[in-house]
Amino acid sequence: MTALSAAFREIGSHARILAPVWVAIALTFAALAAAAPDQAGASALFAGGTLLETAPFLVLAVTIAAYARASGADGLIANAFHGREVRMVLVTAPFGAL
Repeated sequence: MTALSAAFREIGSHARILAPVWVAIALTFAALAAAAPDQAGASALFAGGTLLETAPFLVLAVTIAAYARASGADGLIANAFHGREVRMVLVTAPFGAL
């Protein structure tokens, strides 16, 4: 019985690590697989392919954000736009469009 309870404890500790968005994605695919089993495979391939296509941009964005935070530039950027929301949107929107 102790091995079983230890296994449940280990599963519980890993379950707390999962972000709610990943749980929602898994539940959505599970519901799709239950409702339309033929479509689930095609949808999973499409989602995986799209993720692979956008992965370089995601890695670049995370790398830039990590560099800005590590160098302290995030505070400078925040101070530059503090109280100037319209200016911030107009200046940063082209970067988001890239």
